[in-house]
Amino acid sequence: MGYNPDHDRVDDVDVLAEFVGAHPLATLITHDGVTPQADLVPLLAVDDAETPSGKALVGHVARANPLWEDGKHVGTSLVTFGGGEHYISPTWYPSKAEHHRVVPTWNYLVVHAWGPLVVHDDPKWVRGVVARLTGAMEAGRDNPWHMG
Repeated sequence: MGYNPDHDRVDDVDVLAEFVGAHPLATLITHDGVTPQADLVPLLAVDDAETPSGKALVGHVARANPLWEDGKHVGTSLVTFGGGEHYISPTWYPSKAEHHRVVPTWNYLVVHAWGPLVVHDDPKWVRGVVARLTGAMEAGRDNPWHMG
């Protein structure tokens, strides 16, 4: 999955899940066999003993969004979660004055996850996920909204 030098790689699932919790708006990239599609979807990292990592990503899309329909997502889907990012100028490197062998770069934090997209159309399951998402997004608010 893309260029990721070993010194920048994080494999600790709990650290990655914490990052997802802090940056839950994901770009979900799917493919229908012809055209790629990118949707912004808030997702939660939840414990799931049935996955190799012990975690799964869950979220919800509106019924009007065709993403959940059969044929709209084939094969492996990719999700990206972005955090802080910033351009780094070569003028910031002290070594520039010594040897001038520096280049601009871009520092960023991102988590990539991929796997099959599984659709759940069971009303009880959907309500449970919406309640979990709402609870997570409303946490810490003075007057949190909650499902009745």
